[in-house]
Amino acid sequence: YGPMCARVNNKIEGMHYRVYKRKEVEFLDITSPSGLRAYTRTLFFVLCKAVHDLYTPAKVAIDKMCDYLGYAMAQISAVVDPQVYLIGGGVGGGFKLYSEDLRTAYRKYCLAPSASTRILPASLGNDAAMYGCAFQALSEH
Repeated sequence: YGPMCARVNNKIEGMHYRVYKRKEVEFLDITSPSGLRAYTRTLFFVLCKAVHDLYTPAKVAIDKMCDYLGYAMAQISAVVDPQVYLIGGGVGGGFKLYSEDLRTAYRKYCLAPSASTRILPASLGNDAAMYGCAFQALSEH
């Protein structure tokens, strides 16, 4: 295994540490407790960076989806005036994550009399399509 850190005069230092004077240096790999801690900490920072880089584009995509869906629902409300929208299927699976953003987008686009329309998750969630298919198959036989 390659070195993960070094013990310099009995103090653990990262691999970036510069030695200017005479010192006792021992390189540590992941087989030592200090080397394993350095390795684990490095992996943690890499994971944090990856989550940060991935989360921002995901949030942008969710915001755009809420805006499009809110606009479409507002257009439907102008024609049929529903009392409630039930969000199900694949979109309904993460309803708690984006529900407020969707409600805000809907209110931004809808006519004033439709602003009180409720937007709720469907009780069957992601399973709604499966139940619909099963019902249709049983109805035909």
